[in-house]
Amino acid sequence: MPYRKVLVVWNTVSGPDTQDEDREAVRRFLEGKGTDFEIRDWTAPEQIPGWVEEAERGDVDLLVSAGGDGTAAAIADCLIRLGSRVPLAVLPLGTSNLLALSLGLPPSLEDALEVEWSGTVVRLDAGYVAEMDRHFLVGASVGAHAELVRKTSRERKREMGFLAYLLSGIRTVLSFRPRKVRIETDRRSWRWKTDSIEVLNTAGFLPADHALAPRVDPADGVLDLMALRTGTVLDLAGLLLYALVGKRFDPWHTEHRQARRVTVRPRRALEVQMDGEPVGRTPVTVEVRKSALSVVVAPG
Repeated sequence: MPYRKVLVVWNTVSGPDTQDEDREAVRRFLEGKGTDFEIRDWTAPEQIPGWVEEAERGDVDLLVSAGGDGTAAAIADCLIRLGSRVPLAVLPLGTSNLLALSLGLPPSLEDALEVEWSGTVVRLDAGYVAEMDRHFLVGASVGAHAELVRKTSRERKREMGFLAYLLSGIRTVLSFRPRKVRIETDRRSWRWKTDSIEVLNTAGFLPADHALAPRVDPADGVLDLMALRTGTVLDLAGLLLYALVGKRFDPWHTEHRQARRVTVRPRRALEVQMDGEPVGRTPVTVEVRKSALSVVVAPG
């Protein structure tokens, strides 16, 4: 659909070291569409609320997140708090770009721009973590995965891309010990001994043959809870092989539940991450915010 005025929030420290080329590609595209646009450089978190409020008050009819999952989540957090109807478009300019993949966008920036411009605006759910007073779009996790995120520095991600996560993952699996965790939902509660707890809002980034991929719906009003059972070093080797050859391998025998509210209480505090950003430690409560914001997705 055509947009008359576009505001691009550009994370200057996210993603690979191709900022100048990427910015020029976005500028050329928007100029070619004849739309009025402005690119704002994001260097500090406190800048975003003012920009979102400005877009809401003015005649901006599309907000673009130029960065990774954390960038999009920060903008979405402000849109949700304002109750804004301004749609959010996401460009794949981060390290993993899980949200962009889940929205059906191709990894190429130029292709993603074309898809976004002709995309559909839909209302999607979001997750909310009460202890941190923050929203997320992809997911939050507790335990080994969150520890992996904390160990992967921004500098290493810029230098090595997704390989930085892989190396941190090897270190984490070799050193992490499973913990006993109490999980409470709006439906029931139980105890698990687990490596990692994942609470997903969307899972379109997973391979199509993954058991969760067709089941996690970002517009169904519930969150999807995954508990990963203990893996071994041999299991890790299997996962690495899966990453290389694309064959499905799930040594953790993942437990899957759905809930509107999830509380995780381990005996000892564990790391917590949201949309690729470390945010603190447990205990933590995650809730769904149904139809929280408007997002541009790929046509169809």
